[in-house]
Amino acid sequence: MSYLSGILRRIMTAANTSDDNLKIVSRVLSTGFIEDDQRYVSPVAALKIIESVLTSKSMSDDKSKDLIKVWSDFERIALSAEDITALQKTLNDAGKTNRAKMITVLKRKPKVSIETVS
Repeated sequence: MSYLSGILRRIMTAANTSDDNLKIVSRVLSTGFIEDDQRYVSPVAALKIIESVLTSKSMSDDKSKDLIKVWSDFERIALSAEDITALQKTLNDAGKTNRAKMITVLKRKPKVSIETVS
């Protein structure tokens, strides 16, 4: 894990991290995801940070819920069905079943194209 990843993880898992700080580090995390109009590519580094944070033993389920809510407010933080399935397996294996259920809110929404009729 890189130095920046370690800092982000430490801030997100700290018990006394304020909501404002969670939003700031979540904005940094969101840069690991693609822009909405680009083809989806699995955000490996960002996904590793999310996995590391959510499997942390030092983080309560309530804090995880708050953090997932913050992440869901950032449109760029969106995962494919395959990424969510893999993350859910990891969380379930780590005994974090509540968190595995919560991450479905991060599922990437399919693009809806509106075609104009001439």
